[in-house]
Amino acid sequence: MRPRQPWSDERFETEVREVTEALGRFPTVADLKGMDRNDLANQIARRGGFPAVADRMGLARKESDSDTGWSGEDAAAEFLRSHGFHVDTRNGIKCPYDLLVESVLRIDVKATKRCRYGHSEGWFFRIGKYAPCDIVILWQLDTSECHVLPWYVCPATNITITPSDRKYAQFRNNIDVIREMLAVRVEERRRQIPMINN
Repeated sequence: MRPRQPWSDERFETEVREVTEALGRFPTVADLKGMDRNDLANQIARRGGFPAVADRMGLARKESDSDTGWSGEDAAAEFLRSHGFHVDTRNGIKCPYDLLVESVLRIDVKATKRCRYGHSEGWFFRIGKYAPCDIVILWQLDTSECHVLPWYVCPATNITITPSDRKYAQFRNNIDVIREMLAVRVEERRRQIPMINN
């Protein structure tokens, strides 16, 4: 077991570069776990996360599922901003939702590109569980379109949007869903503030 030493910036950069050189690319969480280097993985997470550290150090990374998710989150945030909303995005810290609109509306973003699976073709989104959010945005990376679903419509299973989809058609690029849910959350917040002040 390696002795504990303080993590100076110099030590951090040296160890990251050594591992990167050994792998031929910036490490993933799985790489570091396999090398019994959870200590280094934790330091990378504390210093902004894997993409941010790799970019800051100018080191090439392997594309991952997380990259797909982050691309969708960034695109959805821009979509919302283009409609006049204030949007806060992730900051390297794990959070149960991806975007926060007007400081009250929690949004989870799922992103994918069109593909074929068996006899089905379309955009396959992994949901997997009920998201702790108000809205789920299903972002299509190859078309820059989305479906904006309120949490109570989004199932806790996978969703397939086909090119001829009718089931979720009413939610396609539907910014009004955001406005309506935001109005509900703002009113809830307004009602809570007088109770807190009493």
